[in-house]
Amino acid sequence: MDLWQDILLILPLYLANAALLILWRLKIFDRLPVFRSKIFRAPFSERLFGKVRNLQGLAFIVIATAAGYWLITGSLLLLPGVLMYLGMLANSFMKRRLGLAWGSPFPPFDQLDFLAGGLLGLYLSGYYVGSILFILLLTFFLHIFSNMIAYKLGLKDVWW
Repeated sequence: MDLWQDILLILPLYLANAALLILWRLKIFDRLPVFRSKIFRAPFSERLFGKVRNLQGLAFIVIATAAGYWLITGSLLLLPGVLMYLGMLANSFMKRRLGLAWGSPFPPFDQLDFLAGGLLGLYLSGYYVGSILFILLLTFFLHIFSNMIAYKLGLKDVWW
């Protein structure tokens, strides 16, 4: 695979990650009846993962990435989204165990947690991303840059 194909393969991961923040901050989920239920809104475990990791996020990430991969590959891939969210949960878990407050910086894990899980899901689904080092570096810097933009737009409380 070439670099452009690799970027195309990770695009659904990037877009789902960004869209989750935007939809959550704009309270779009609160307008959808199924996502308003207590089951979807309750944190998995506030002590283990913090207050924002819940079924809303998991459902959205899986649906959004699966739709993205269906458009790109013609296959409905669920595993990249599931493992992407598990990567985000693992990052949240590590932050709680280290006593870091919600929203505190935890580089490079904050920038790469979703990508690590998503890449593993892609690999297990039979898709190989050959430009791993480039993708990791691109993601790290793109994540910081996009967070600065989200902060300036009022979508995030902190710039990181």
